[in-house]
Amino acid sequence: MFDHLNEMSPVALLALAKQDSFERKPRTLLPVPPERIKQARRWLDASHCAYQPNGPCEGWTVIAEQRLSQPWRPAHRLYVTTDDGGDGDGGGGDRAPLVVLAIRGSQDLNDLVTNLFVETLPFHDGYGHAGMVSGGAALAKLYGPAIALLERDTGAKVVTTGHSLGAATAASCAIELRRQGYSSSAASVGFGTPAAFAPSLAQWSSGFVTSIINGDDIVPRITEASLLRLHLRSLRVDVGDVLLCGLEDTLAQWSLPASCDSAHVERAERFKASVVEFAHDRLLPTRTAAHAAAIAKRLEATREFVVPGEVLLINKQGNVGLGSCDDVKDIVLSRTLVSDHLTASYAAGLGHVLRVDAKPPSALTTSVAHAVRRVKAMVGGSGQPVDGVIL
Repeated sequence: MFDHLNEMSPVALLALAKQDSFERKPRTLLPVPPERIKQARRWLDASHCAYQPNGPCEGWTVIAEQRLSQPWRPAHRLYVTTDDGGDGDGGGGDRAPLVVLAIRGSQDLNDLVTNLFVETLPFHDGYGHAGMVSGGAALAKLYGPAIALLERDTGAKVVTTGHSLGAATAASCAIELRRQGYSSSAASVGFGTPAAFAPSLAQWSSGFVTSIINGDDIVPRITEASLLRLHLRSLRVDVGDVLLCGLEDTLAQWSLPASCDSAHVERAERFKASVVEFAHDRLLPTRTAAHAAAIAKRLEATREFVVPGEVLLINKQGNVGLGSCDDVKDIVLSRTLVSDHLTASYAAGLGHVLRVDAKPPSALTTSVAHAVRRVKAMVGGSGQPVDGVIL
């Protein structure tokens, strides 16, 4: 996937970074209801809690958890609550509970193994990143019967959520829960979701999967196809011209002391002209049209991966709105392409939600509490999932 990165000119990439940082026009976003943004903030809190083994979300009951990742099964927590993150009355005892599976992003070597399992795996009517869809399928198999019990006996709704690796795993888990008949309500909300799904599968899941992308976050944008497109962009940059312009700007700023006589000034100007002429003759593009054609041919043969479901974008102006997977198909070379991926950056992007006073979740009803006890028994009793218990 990354074997052609060393062929890209650093000068060309810097020129593209300048274009992406200063010459892009802000995109107009279609607005989304404030209620939906507030819910997204709640799922971000749950995703953040998955990174903290000793910090459960306040007011949420932990049914089960796996604190250490395994290959193809990230660390996670399974919660139950009556808080949907919205403007509910906060005191309705008959409100249906909400089951939340929060999946952690990459944090250890086992997560790296999952990320690097980049083979293309057939997944329902499409394909996906082998490590991430395998993780989602494993969690659906592990918790599917328990989720089915809660949904049947209490009318619970199901949300899977996560950040980064956890977001793609959450999306594939929700797809699997629905396709295997464990849940008819399963939905997924992911943050910084990697492009891990076939376009057809991503479109099919748009009714119950949401991918939230902050700014220029590189993780949802980095695929083999997007790297090849970046390579083609870099080949269209006239590296010699870029270097020549930089050299001319530098020489233009070079001035002689006022005490120099006209002969010195004349010799200096001739020297500047000779340097520019020398550079102009030798700073030529290093890649040929044939090389660009070879990259384009490779791109045609490369499978496209996209982020799943409906896409919400958080832009640099602090707005949240509807976008599409096409908005995040290409890498943006900006100074914030890495920092925009942090959960803290997503929290800042949704920061205006923090000004809304959150209402506390209502207590679980007796029937729901009884169902939760049954589910805990199914997954090992102590809140720790046990392999092989749920088959």
